[in-house]
Amino acid sequence: MAEKPSSPAKRDAPGAPRPPDGSQRRDFLTRLGAIVVGAVAGLVPLGAAAFTFFDPLRKKPPEKLPPEWIAVAAANQVPDDGFPRRFEVVADLWDQWTFIPQQPIGAVFLIRNKGESKPTAFNVTCPHLGCAVVLAPDQRSFKCPCHNSAFDLQGVTTPDSPSPRAMDELETRISQNGQIEVKYENYYAGIKDKLAKR
Repeated sequence: MAEKPSSPAKRDAPGAPRPPDGSQRRDFLTRLGAIVVGAVAGLVPLGAAAFTFFDPLRKKPPEKLPPEWIAVAAANQVPDDGFPRRFEVVADLWDQWTFIPQQPIGAVFLIRNKGESKPTAFNVTCPHLGCAVVLAPDQRSFKCPCHNSAFDLQGVTTPDSPSPRAMDELETRISQNGQIEVKYENYYAGIKDKLAKR
């Protein structure tokens, strides 16, 4: 007896969507899972970096750094002979991210005349354009090597000096332990008024 031929497989109607088979679904889920895992793996170091970068912004810096009064020399280092002596100004620095102890932030000339208990202090920064003033070779005046601004030992501008004002005088005091302390400030250069930088 002849075998009955099997009927041909049913064909989908033209244009009908084919249902996804199991392998396609697995591929899609595998890819989706890889994307999610990759995104999470990328966000973890990014989040850690952002926390590290922005964390200092939440910290409150110390109230006054550098301090208002800074010790620059011992009283016996500035005799009352009217001769100017240069001293570095050193203080702790804080910029939200970093604390740096005892860094040079400027310099001053200290002069103590006969009979004075405390010296006069001048910021070494020239009020003309911000160069550092030096003691002139004659040791009887100050001179700016950049643009020839000149000042007498009282810090007053001499004739023909391009500086718009005298040298910037700073407050001084003698501490209980015999240190000369200066109320250190930097001022804007190039203007007539003595305006402190804040």
